[in-house]
Amino acid sequence: GTLPKVPEVSFQEGSLLKAEWERITQDPSSKINGFNQSKYAAPSPQGPNASKPEAWQQAIHAAQANLEHTVVRSANVELMQTYGVNAWRAYNSTLEDTNALYKNELDRKKTEIVDINRKRMAAQLTIEHKIQRLEDEYRQAVHKNLRLEAICFQMEKEKGGSQAQQ
Repeated sequence: GTLPKVPEVSFQEGSLLKAEWERITQDPSSKINGFNQSKYAAPSPQGPNASKPEAWQQAIHAAQANLEHTVVRSANVELMQTYGVNAWRAYNSTLEDTNALYKNELDRKKTEIVDINRKRMAAQLTIEHKIQRLEDEYRQAVHKNLRLEAICFQMEKEKGGSQAQQ
């Protein structure tokens, strides 16, 4: 039989899919010509070879090889239907689990980074106050030393003047 007519499809204007679809639908040489069964055929010897037993042996051998190949392909399809889907599901599940582990690890690391930055900032603020306090103490000590030097200088001057009067 023939296949039903392809339903009308619409693609986004300017898309590659639209251009390819138009090329395929307008070019008769790009159409699919159906299922090619010639590679599965087991032709019998023709013409003068039809009466030679060797030609028939070769034809039988080719048909047996073709049958064996078809049996193997069929078995592969059955195995794929039975185990292939489950194998892919298991593999995808493993990938999803691994992805979840990496996301959790990433979230944990981000949280650690935020905690470290908060502790660093708190330490810097604490140190900032301590440094300001120490700078204030230093300025006060310098100011006190300057006053003491001025007093000492004044006392030496007064002492020097009193000795000169005597």
